[in-house]
Amino acid sequence: MEGRWSDSVTGESVYVAKYVNDTLTVIEEQMTFTDGMRSSRAYYYDGRVALTRIAEDRRLMAASGNSTPTMLHARLNVYLSGYKIDSATKTVDLDAKAVQPYDIENLRQHEREIFARVPMTYAAPRTDR
Repeated sequence: MEGRWSDSVTGESVYVAKYVNDTLTVIEEQMTFTDGMRSSRAYYYDGRVALTRIAEDRRLMAASGNSTPTMLHARLNVYLSGYKIDSATKTVDLDAKAVQPYDIENLRQHEREIFARVPMTYAAPRTDR
C-alpha cells in the first residue's frame, strides 16, 4: 500500500506499507523537508503490529559560525520493546554521537502520524480469473 501526505511545517512524505501474511511488517518512507533536505526512514513491526525498530538515514545541511554550510550524513537506529527503548545509536558522518530524547520523540511522533494512515492488515484486491 502506498501513500502520500504533507503539511506546511514538516514537508512531504511518500511511504509504502509492506505486509507479510496480511500483517503490517514495515513502513518505508521518503521525506522531503520544507528546507529541501531529505530523509529515508523505516518503521518495523512485529507480528502483533507493535513497533520494534526505527531506522533513519538523513542528509542535512549544517553551519557553524561563519563557515560555509556543510552537508552531513546522519543515521539513527532505535530498537524498542513496546514503549521501552532497548537501544539507540546515532552517527553523523560515521562519528558516534549521543542520541537526544528529542531525536527519538520526533521519530516516534512521525511514526504515529503515518501508522494512523495505513491499515494493520492487508486484504488483497480480488482477482477474477
